[in-house]
Amino acid sequence: MLKTMDPNLIRELLKGHEDILGPEVKAEESFYRNTRCPMCGQGDCQKKIYPTRAVITEEGDVEVVESPFNGGILPDGYAHCIHCDTDFNPHTGMIFSTEASIIHGPEGGFPHTP
Repeated sequence: MLKTMDPNLIRELLKGHEDILGPEVKAEESFYRNTRCPMCGQGDCQKKIYPTRAVITEEGDVEVVESPFNGGILPDGYAHCIHCDTDFNPHTGMIFSTEASIIHGPEGGFPHTP
């Protein structure tokens, strides 16, 4: 069972500490908002966080085999286009899944292909 902390207690504990997450979150939100979908070419994408994957070992222990926290202060994620429901890597444009019923663009191809 997950029990959340009292928000007032959290605020009290954080008093006097530098906000290192706020600027990172704002920069990342801007990056995803300005990312264009490789399927439909629209902007204003959302960040989705990769789920944590865990397995139960032979000893009965829970072992995390994949985590969205891989070195940065924010979890890793992927872009989700709110216009055509395409999920893709915002850095490479690699498409993971799409719900698009038709491919838009010149000659029926991707928007950025000749």
